[in-house]
Amino acid sequence: MPMEQIPAAMDRHMDVVRCRGDGGLLLGASSLSGRYWLGSLWYYETPEVAPDVEKCTGGVQLEAGLSDAQWADDTKVIVGLDTGGLAVWELTDDFHTFLHLHSAVSHDDIVTCVSVSVGSKKAVSAGADRW
Repeated sequence: MPMEQIPAAMDRHMDVVRCRGDGGLLLGASSLSGRYWLGSLWYYETPEVAPDVEKCTGGVQLEAGLSDAQWADDTKVIVGLDTGGLAVWELTDDFHTFLHLHSAVSHDDIVTCVSVSVGSKKAVSAGADRW
């Protein structure tokens, strides 16, 4: 497991809990302290061991706080950020490595909700900017 990617500690505020069909668990947390908020994503193959950092399969530190995340398919996650942006991350290397695929700024304020359509072809987001 590439431990250099996994953050040393989980951020204080749990923002996201999403289950996969196979039982895997995605957690998202944010620091919500200091001048700039940071966030982190964590993946656990066995939900019973969450949120133990030592037992996660994969994790990544984000450069912004997060407010929501949804599975787009079996390996891709769409993340709503407090910067007004959206980011797509893929779990690769047998769910051990988060790979950043794409980012876009879609809102003028925090993204509050992300939803993926049936079939995972489209996603929508809502934000504090009312768009």
